[in-house]
Formats: sequence, C-alpha cells, structure tokens
Amino acid sequence: MATSMSKLIGSAKPSAKLRVTDHPVFADLVPAELKLLRKAAQRMYFPQNATIQTGGQVDRRCFVVFDGLVELSDGETSIDCGPGGVFGDAGSYGRAIPATAVALTNVRTFVIPSLVMANLVNSNPRLAARLTADAAETTSIAG
Repeated sequence: MATSMSKLIGSAKPSAKLRVTDHPVFADLVPAELKLLRKAAQRMYFPQNATIQTGGQVDRRCFVVFDGLVELSDGETSIDCGPGGVFGDAGSYGRAIPATAVALTNVRTFVIPSLVMANLVNSNPRLAARLTADAAETTSIAG
C-alpha cells in the first residue's frame, strides 16, 4: 500500500502562456540551449486517471508539468507533482523509471526527450545541479 507524502513537487502557477523556457530549472541556459529546448519540448495532454509513465519500464522522456496534478508512486511511497514540477527521465540514461505517474486531474505537460535533457545537463553544470537538488529534495522516485 502506498504511503502518501504531503510534499508537492513544483511551484509555478498554471498559466496558458507558460513556456517551457520559463521554468526556473532552465534559468541558467544560454540562448543556444534555450533554442534547443524550445524546439525539442512538445506539449502533451493527459486526461484524469491516465497513466503517463509506468514504473519499471524504460521511458526516455522528461515531463515538466504545465498544469494539473500528477501522482508519482513506486508502490510504497507516493508524492504529488504539480505545475512547474519535473519528473521522468531527466538523467537516468535509459534505466527503468522507478515510479508510475498517473494524472490525478487533467494534466498538460511539456515533454522533453531525455537525450535532449542529457545534452543540456552535460553542457550546463548549473542545470545538472538544479535537477540533482530538486530530486534530492523531493525523493528519488520521480526519476
């Protein structure tokens, strides 16, 4: 049985005008990196109760929540990921995702291929530090 944690990943206010490059984790990217991110990021919509990612499987995508609420659960622990939160393969480099992500509400996200995230992380140590700090602050189940 999953134990729910009260921590909510993400703090950006939902907005129809939010761009992936507005997310604070990407604040230190240089113009060329921002251009790559804008080109690679795709918006996706998930209806309430949809499974976004399945734990234990390889899924080479990183998700930035635009609006809505996602539950990340590894079967023992669950956390909620709200607007501005990041989950998925942001640095596991093809390893299985530890948590299943389910839309608790209708959810809109930006989806970034993990290879693009890996390139951005490799070229920008501050981005790597931010993603690492965010993962350590929440839990390791987010991917």
